[in-house]
Amino acid sequence: MRRFIFLFAILFLISTVALAQQPTPTATPTIINRSFIALTIPEKDLLPENVAFDEVEESFYVGSTRKGKIVKVDKNGKISDFTTPRQDGLWQVIGMKVDAKRRILWVCSSMGDNLIGFTRSETSPAGVFKYDLRTGKLH
Repeated sequence: MRRFIFLFAILFLISTVALAQQPTPTATPTIINRSFIALTIPEKDLLPENVAFDEVEESFYVGSTRKGKIVKVDKNGKISDFTTPRQDGLWQVIGMKVDAKRRILWVCSSMGDNLIGFTRSETSPAGVFKYDLRTGKLH
């Protein structure tokens, strides 16, 4: 009987402490929304994975995992293909970085099942591509 009373007292103490720890709302949080749509590309099956910004030309580069290409959106909103699908051996474009000073676009690319024409193989090729932003050519 003593064990039962002791066990009951411990359980009561634990539940009391647990209930006392419940957070209580003190104020309604302020919602701040300063975001906006920066650009829209009407190519529905593009499946963009990443965006890089060129501060010199004020242009965005958008990489596609579905088509294996890079789209450029200039400061006036004009959309053009910086690379065509699978150009220069590109696979899924999964990461990009602009080196504005050297005028280079670094692109990480790998094979994957999102890519149009993907076939499973023993190898999963991947690479880092270096594009000249002045000419659009692969270095």
